[in-house]
Amino acid sequence: MKNTIIGALVALGTMISVSAAVIADGDVIKLDFATAGDGDGGSIADWNQVSTGLNTTGITAGNVKLHGGGTVDGVTIAFTNLQTGSFNNDGGAANWGGTAADAYYELATDDIYFHNDADAADFSVTFGGLDDSLSYNLRSYTLIGNSGGTTYTYSVSDGGGTQNYSGTNTSRWTAGTLEAAGTVFSDLQTDGSGNITVTYSDPNALAMNAIVLEAVPEPSTT
Repeated sequence: MKNTIIGALVALGTMISVSAAVIADGDVIKLDFATAGDGDGGSIADWNQVSTGLNTTGITAGNVKLHGGGTVDGVTIAFTNLQTGSFNNDGGAANWGGTAADAYYELATDDIYFHNDADAADFSVTFGGLDDSLSYNLRSYTLIGNSGGTTYTYSVSDGGGTQNYSGTNTSRWTAGTLEAAGTVFSDLQTDGSGNITVTYSDPNALAMNAIVLEAVPEPSTT
C-alpha cells in the first residue's frame, strides 16, 4: 500500500511538472495590445493580451501563453511606464499589404496601445525567465495609418549590448514584411540572467499593435 501511494505521488508530480514547459527552441510568445479589435478577424486564443484591466501590471510565471497553445513555465512579461486606459482600435491597420507575408499577424491584433511621452517616460517590455542558451528574434508591430511621418525609435537591450532602429510609420506601413520595415531584431541574447528588454520611444506619442518573441537555437561558433 505504501509503495502504491508513493507511486501515485510520483505520477502526480510528473503530471504537474509537464503541465507547463520551460521555454525551448521553436517556442513563440505573442503579445497583443488592446481588445478593441478582437472581432476584426483571426484567432487570438494563443495571444497574451494587455488592455485596460487586463495584465497591465505584467504577466506572471506560469501564465504566459505559447503560440499554438499551452503555457510556458518560468517566463514573465513586465512593463515599464505602461499607461493604462490608452487602448483603442485602428481598423485601418487591417489594410497593411504585408498581412499575408507575416507568420503571426492577425487582423484581430490591429488594435493599438497609445503611449504619450508627454505623460510618461519611454515605454518598455521585459521578457524574463528566458533560457540563456538560446537566441531570440523579436518582431514589433507598429502599423498605424498611412499618413504622417511619425518617427519611432526602438532600443533592444540584450547580452550583446543594444540594437537600435529608427524609422517612420509610413515606411513600415508600405513594407511587405516586418523584416523589410526594419522592425525585426534577430539573434538577440539574454543578459545572462534570462532577460531581454525592448524600449519604444517617440518625441510625442507612439502606437503599438503587437510584439512577438521567437526562441531559436544559438548560432554555432564552430
